[in-house]
Amino acid sequence: KKALGDRLGEAIPLHSMGVVYNNLGNYRKAISFFEKSRIVFEKAGDRRGVASSLNSLGLAFDNLGDYVKALDFYERSLIRVEEIGDRQDAANALNNIGGVHYSLAEYKKALEFYGRSLVLRESLGDRHGVAVSFNNLGAVHQALGDYGKALTFYEKSLAIKSALGDRVGTMESFNNI
Repeated sequence: KKALGDRLGEAIPLHSMGVVYNNLGNYRKAISFFEKSRIVFEKAGDRRGVASSLNSLGLAFDNLGDYVKALDFYERSLIRVEEIGDRQDAANALNNIGGVHYSLAEYKKALEFYGRSLVLRESLGDRHGVAVSFNNLGAVHQALGDYGKALTFYEKSLAIKSALGDRVGTMESFNNI
């Protein structure tokens, strides 16, 4: 029987390899590594690791455009991070779920999940995350044709990114406006 440290020593590099392949655009290979890491994290009893692997699986399937599978993995990740009380990862999972609904043109659901993510990010004082949420909410309102609300959210995002000195984010926000 492998010791916990041995299992984590196996799971973390597997997950890291998945991240590399995901960044390279080889999503199928990334999925294979993320699934392997999930299994090892599960055997080690590392709930945070399992949640991270589930979220990463969601990201890889999201990148492939397989939104049904992405949504399933993001939702499973959300359940895990809520169980362990990780509000930051919960905010990220909610944001990812909102993104899938946005991609599926399910704008009311996207607004719901982006809004829930925003509330958590505000409560955590995560200014960068709040700016991202404002930007995402702006995109949904733009897709709905509510340009006034979209502009309001984009301007809020711009103000935060500018205050944070996020030059790339500031340029992205200007592009949205």
